[in-house]
Amino acid sequence: DEEIKLPFINIVEIYQKYDLNAQLNSKLRIKNSKDDALLIFGFLNVDDLNLKLSNLRLPNSFLHADFKGEQVNYESSINVVNKESLNLSGYLKHGKHSKMKTTIVCDKIHFTNLVDLLKGLLDSLSIKNNLAQIKTTGYLSANATFKTNFKKIKSEGNVLIKDGSFINPLYGIGITNLIAKINLDNDTLKIQDATATINNSKLNVNGSIDNNSNVNIKIDTKNLSIPPLFNAFAPKELKRAYKLNSLNASFDCNVFGKLDEINAKLNAQLNNLNLSDVKNKMIVSNNLMNMDFDLKPNTFNGDIKNNGFNFILKDIKTFFKVNELNIKLDNDKITINPFDVFYNNISKTTVKGEISNYFKNPNIDIFLNGSIPTKALQQTLGDSAIYTVSKGSIPFKVSVRGDKKKQEILAQI
Repeated sequence: DEEIKLPFINIVEIYQKYDLNAQLNSKLRIKNSKDDALLIFGFLNVDDLNLKLSNLRLPNSFLHADFKGEQVNYESSINVVNKESLNLSGYLKHGKHSKMKTTIVCDKIHFTNLVDLLKGLLDSLSIKNNLAQIKTTGYLSANATFKTNFKKIKSEGNVLIKDGSFINPLYGIGITNLIAKINLDNDTLKIQDATATINNSKLNVNGSIDNNSNVNIKIDTKNLSIPPLFNAFAPKELKRAYKLNSLNASFDCNVFGKLDEINAKLNAQLNNLNLSDVKNKMIVSNNLMNMDFDLKPNTFNGDIKNNGFNFILKDIKTFFKVNELNIKLDNDKITINPFDVFYNNISKTTVKGEISNYFKNPNIDIFLNGSIPTKALQQTLGDSAIYTVSKGSIPFKVSVRGDKKKQEILAQI
C-alpha cells in the first residue's frame, strides 16, 4: 500500500503568527455504522473567532455545527469588517442518500475591504504584492439558496455586483463599470446584464444553466488592448527583454449543451501586433489573425487565417514577411496549407505540410521549395556588400519528416 504523509501543521506557530483567538465549545461522539459509514453525533461551536493578517485585525466570526450521524447542520458568519459579513447556513448529508443545502446571505461587502483582506493574507504569507496601489469601488451582495441531491439542483435568490472597479495606475490597467446580476429563481442560474469595461473595451457575459444541466453562456469583447495586461502580468524577464507596443484582441465565445457534454464555439481576432526587443533591433508585426474553433464532446476543428506578418532584424538589414497563412486543425492532424515566405523582397520560399497524431506521438511532414538569389546572400554582408558582385540564384528543396524520436531532413540544391 502507498504511504500517505500529511504535512506537519504547527498549531503554536499559527497561533503566534496570526494572533488567533476563539471560544471553543464541543461535544462529539464518532463511530462507524454497520455498513462502515462514518457517523458523528454532538455539536461544535466556535465563537468570537478572530485573527490578525499583517496589520489587519478581522472582526469576530462564528461557526456552529450540529452533527446527527450522517448529517451536519451548520450556521456561520464570516466578518470581513465591522457590519460587513458573509453568512452561511444549511446542511450536508453523506452516505447512500447524499444531499446538501446552502444559503448565502450578505447585505453588502465592498470590494475595497476584500482587497484589503487579500493584501493582509498575502503580506502575512510574505508574498510580494502591489494591492495597496489598486483603487476600488463597488460591492457584492447576495441572498441565495442552493439545494441538491447531486443529481439535480434547486435554487432561488440572486447575487448582485454593482458599481465595481479595480484600477492600478502603475500599469495603466483598469476594470470599471463592473455590474452583474445572477438570478437563481426557478432552479435556473441566469447571468443577466453582466458587463465590465477593461481599458475602454466592453466585456459582456450572459446565459443560463438550468435544472436539467443545460448550459448556454455567451462571452464577448471587442478591441481589448493587450499591452497594459502584458505590462501588468508578464514575467519580469520577458518585460526586460521585449516591448509589446500594440496588440488588440476581440473574441466571441458560446458554451452550450449538457454539462457532461459541453460544446463550444470560439471566434477570436488579434490585430495590430507590434513587438520589439528593448533596443528596437528586432521587430515583429502582424496585421490580423482570425481564429475559429469548434469543440464538441468527441471532435475538434479549428481554422486559423493570418495576414501581414513581418519579422525584421535591423542590424543585418534582413526581414521576412508572410502575406497570407492558413492552418486547419482537427482531432488527428494540423494541416499547413501552402504559403509563401518572402526574404528581403527578393527571395520566395513556398512552405506546406502537416503534423499528424499531434496529441500523442506527432508525425511531422513539412516541405519547402524555393530559391535564394545571390543578391540576398550579398545583403547579409552589411557594409561589406559594396565590395562583392552577385548574379543568379540558388534553387533548393527541403523536406522534414519524422516523429518526436527521430527526424529525417533531406535537402536538394
